[in-house]
Amino acid sequence: MTIEGKPCAEGRSHVRPAWGWSITVLSLLCLMAACASPPQTPASPPQAAAVPDARETALRELGFRPTEQGWELDLAGRVVFPVDDASLSAEALAAIERLSRALRGLGITRLTIEGHTDNQGSAAYNQRLSERRAQGVAQAFVERGFEPALVRHQGFGFSRPIEDNRSESGRQQNRRVTIIVTSL
Repeated sequence: MTIEGKPCAEGRSHVRPAWGWSITVLSLLCLMAACASPPQTPASPPQAAAVPDARETALRELGFRPTEQGWELDLAGRVVFPVDDASLSAEALAAIERLSRALRGLGITRLTIEGHTDNQGSAAYNQRLSERRAQGVAQAFVERGFEPALVRHQGFGFSRPIEDNRSESGRQQNRRVTIIVTSL
């Protein structure tokens, strides 16, 4: 066997073109570069999606549910208003006390309070009544340690019923407030 045009044992000459060495060296360099780079690790799924936040778990235990607006708790049954009234009963104030203590304990400081009514009376009157109900509950949260600027309130009149207004029990459920935790 010979190199550079001299006959091999088989009688053929072995000539390696000049570009052949270039390709060989380039291939070796590419292989070495690939070995020098750190191995890529597969992307791991986000942990936040797999494990719920402790505050989310606590909110669920309090009765809140996630919505497009935030974490929402309908206080129908806990804070019930008499017909044509926005005052809070002793039971309602006790429920707000427990809820405000739990929310502050979770570090939640920003709330939205929505007031609602049944459909008895005019739309304009019920709008004002729902605003007074929302304002009264918002004030109760402020009196229990929430910053006034961080507690918003809004009335919706009878535009968002949760029960049928044809029965007294349905109308009573619609005379309510909803608490929304807008940010965790």
